[in-house]
Amino acid sequence: MKFCQNEKGVTLLEVLISIVILSIIFLSVMRFFPQMGFMNNQNAEKTQAINTAKEILIDWQNSPHAKAFLVDPTNESLDDLPINKRQKADIIIFILWRGILM
Repeated sequence: MKFCQNEKGVTLLEVLISIVILSIIFLSVMRFFPQMGFMNNQNAEKTQAINTAKEILIDWQNSPHAKAFLVDPTNESLDDLPINKRQKADIIIFILWRGILM
């Protein structure tokens, strides 16, 4: 029986080594997917918070109480308005915020 030394083909050992290498690469790539999902959720929450803040600021900006105070801040018109303390505080915060941005 004569053995050929020049046979071409893939041995079982080569196949197993390639499967191990591909498995390592696959597992390392799969670790990124949960992180991407976590970051995606965080970005969605931030976007929601920004949109809510914008809506509140638009409401404050269109408020007649805030406009009256912006026209004459020395006038103590906030004390005469039929609004509660929380609304007065919101108007003052808006005015301070607007002053910082200007």
